[in-house]
Amino acid sequence: MEGTGRLRVTLLGAFQASRDGAVLAVPGARLRALLVRLALAGGHPVGRTGLIEAIWADDPPDEPAHALQALVSRLRRILGSADGVTRHAGGYRLAVDAADVDALRFEHLAAQGRDRLRSGDPRGAAAVLGEAEALWGDGPGTEPAAVAAVAAAVAARLAHASAEAVTDLADAELALGRADGRPPCGSGPASRTGPVPWSSRSRPGCPRTGCSAASRGRRWSGRCGARCVSNSVTGRARGPRWTGRTPPRSAAGTCRWPRRWR
Repeated sequence: MEGTGRLRVTLLGAFQASRDGAVLAVPGARLRALLVRLALAGGHPVGRTGLIEAIWADDPPDEPAHALQALVSRLRRILGSADGVTRHAGGYRLAVDAADVDALRFEHLAAQGRDRLRSGDPRGAAAVLGEAEALWGDGPGTEPAAVAAVAAAVAARLAHASAEAVTDLADAELALGRADGRPPCGSGPASRTGPVPWSSRSRPGCPRTGCSAASRGRRWSGRCGARCVSNSVTGRARGPRWTGRTPPRSAAGTCRWPRRWR
C-alpha cells in the first residue's frame, strides 16, 4: 500500500506510529528504536553513527552499516513508501513533520507557554500550556520510556520540561484567579496562624511540622499539588503537613491549588 497520508508518531506514553489514523505495526525493538530516533529529529537527517549508537548501543553488529541499511529497508516497507525514509549524506531522514511528533510538539508548546507567561499574557500561556499538558498526560517529570531507550539526554530534557510546564501552568492559572474557582491562598479569612504562604517552584514536602504558634504561619513548599491532612490551619496543636498529589484545601475552605495539579 502506498503511504501518502501524514505520518504521526507518539513517544509520550505508549509508543505508536500511525498514518491517516491507521496504526502501523512496528515489530522488534531495533526497528522501533530506528523509528524513534529518526522521529526525534523532526524531519532532519540523522547520521549513521548516531543511528547505530541508538539502536545497538555498545554492542553493534560486525557490519553495522549493512545492518542499518537492512532496518531502513524494513521500515520503508512498514511506512508504505520508499520516500518514507530517504538517504542523505552520511545518514537518513524520516518524512515527518515536527508537529506530528508529540514529544517535539510538547517542547514547542511548553516553550511558547513560558514565553507568553513571562511577557505578561497568562491567559494565552494557560491555553498553550494546557494543550502541552494534554499531550504529556500523567506523570510529569517522568522520562518517556520510548525516548529514554534511544536518547537518554533527550528523555531527561523532556522530563525536566514537563515538570516546568506544570509549574508554569499553575502560575498562569493563579494569575487568572482560576485556583479551582477560589481566591488565591492567603486571600480568604485568616486563621489564628495567619495566611498560608506558599512557593509554587520549590520541592514537595515541607520539613517543618510545628508551626501552629500565633507568630508563625505555615509555608508549604511544593512543586506538585498536595492535600492537607490536618485541620491545624485553624490554630490547633500542629501545623498542617502536606502530602500526596491532590490539591490542598485549608480547613476553613478558603483556598485550593489549581485543578491542573490534581
